[in-house]
Parts: sequence; structure tokens; C-alpha cells
Amino acid sequence: MKHGKIHIFTDCDLDGAMSYLTYTWFHGPAPVTVCRVNDLLMSYKIWLKSHNPDDYDTIYFLDLDTSNNQELINLIDRENVTIIDHHTSHVENLDKYKKANQLVQEYTSAARLVYKIFTDTTDVQLTNEQKLLILLVDDYDSYKLEIPNSYELNVLFWNYTGDRLKKFITEFSSGFLKFTDQQKNAINFHKKKLQNLKDSLNVFETTLPIKSEKYRVVSTFANSCINDIADHIIKTYEADIGLVINTTSNKVSFRKSTDCDVDLAKLSQSMCEDGGGHSFASGGILCDKFMEISKIFTPVQ
Repeated sequence: MKHGKIHIFTDCDLDGAMSYLTYTWFHGPAPVTVCRVNDLLMSYKIWLKSHNPDDYDTIYFLDLDTSNNQELINLIDRENVTIIDHHTSHVENLDKYKKANQLVQEYTSAARLVYKIFTDTTDVQLTNEQKLLILLVDDYDSYKLEIPNSYELNVLFWNYTGDRLKKFITEFSSGFLKFTDQQKNAINFHKKKLQNLKDSLNVFETTLPIKSEKYRVVSTFANSCINDIADHIIKTYEADIGLVINTTSNKVSFRKSTDCDVDLAKLSQSMCEDGGGHSFASGGILCDKFMEISKIFTPVQ
């Protein structure tokens, strides 16, 4: 089932891929551009060179916080634009739009929000396998890790090479039943790689005052397995907050322990360029301010 001329922009991670796949289950395939939120303005400008937005019934932005760049807002704030997103930092900036259809709210994942929106507005019924796949992605994106195989699904997604979205859709177009032997081999290879990374980490620590409280913060450097590394250093060194600096992407990832009450979206905004995300997981770009703060970290003894 199709509904007019459509183009979709979606995030490059597992939740972004699942958001697009969920859309297709309700409305059929549509042309899609996959990008990181930090590359979205450039990706949209490139798309504009060969496409006229007036020709489209709807241009969707899925799992992308489009609110942190005024130039981008000026380009996409149109009546034929629909934004579906769940990031806390996005919810706080909705007054920046005047025309776009904003389906933005705090939610455990964008994919589950897409499912809710189209379940309420269409008569399409998804299969149990399709619903399970959405739940697995939701469980990982909210980092609850309460459903078996959600962690492994994300591992598999990031082990794809080339067009991850295409490969994800090819392997899970009908939803989730179980992993194939080939998929299990890829997951096990990742777990061995992760253990090697854990064994070679250099970890740093500090006490960071936030409002009237003090929090134990640990940090390290890693260019892959970011969530796993953050989770590892938080648990191993009994920290409140874990920072992972990726020198390849020049990005800092913020994660926290389950009992930490710090809003990481706000913390990353205060420490990094283009910071934002969720209260439980966020990120930002390395900048002079962060580098200055990093001087108070010392090696863990």
C-alpha cells in the first residue's frame, strides 16, 4: 500500500533501520536516504540538488533530531514534512517549527513510535514475527536489554559491511524468528573482538560535581563497540557515568549506571558541541570545552 510520492530520511543506526522497515510494513517501500544526524544538513542539501520538495506528498525524517541546526530547520519546516522522533533533546525544541508535522515525543525508540503511529492510523496488522523484531530493537535502543537476542541483533547490524539498511531488510523483511548459523558466527566473532578490546583499555577517572551532587565518572578511548565498552567500564569501576571517546569520529558517547539520576542529554549539551540524545544515553562532538574538562581525569590505579 502506497500513499503518494514519498522520500524518507532515517538514522544510520539499528533504530533508524527498524523505523524505515516498520514504515514499509505499513505503506510499502519508499526511496530512502540513510545518514547520521550530524550529516543530515549536508545529505539534505545534496538531495535538493536533484529533487524538488514541492513534488512530494510527504518527506519523512525518522529517528533524527532535526532541531539542532537552524539552517536545516529553515529548509525542512514545510507542510509536507513529517518528523517522527523520540529524542529528549528534540522534544524540548518543538517550538522551532512552524509548519512541519511534528510527531515527536519521548519514547523508548523511534521504531516503536512509528509502529504506534501507523497502527493507530491504518488498518494494517503486523505479524508476531514483525512485532517481535520491533520489540527487540526497542529493547536495545532503550538499553533495557530485557529481551533475549536484542543485544545480539545490534551486534549483527553493526557487523554488516556496505549498505547496512539493505542487508538488514534482506535478512529481517519478515520479522524475527531466530538467528541463522551464519548470523551466530558473526555475533560470536564480535564477542571475541570485544573481549580483546576490554583487555587493552586505558581507563581514566574523576569526580564530577553536577548541581549539588558529586558523581564518579570514568572514561576511555574506543573506536568500536561503544555501548559495550561504556557498559563495561561503568560496571567494572563502579562508576555513575561512563564516557567513551571515539577519535575516528571525534565523538564522545555518554552512558550511565541504572541508578544514576543525571540527565545525560543535558550533560552532553553542556560539555560537547552538538550534544544531545536521551537522559540515559547521549553523545556530542569533541570540542575545546570537553578537552579542557578532560584534564581533570587521571589514570585509574
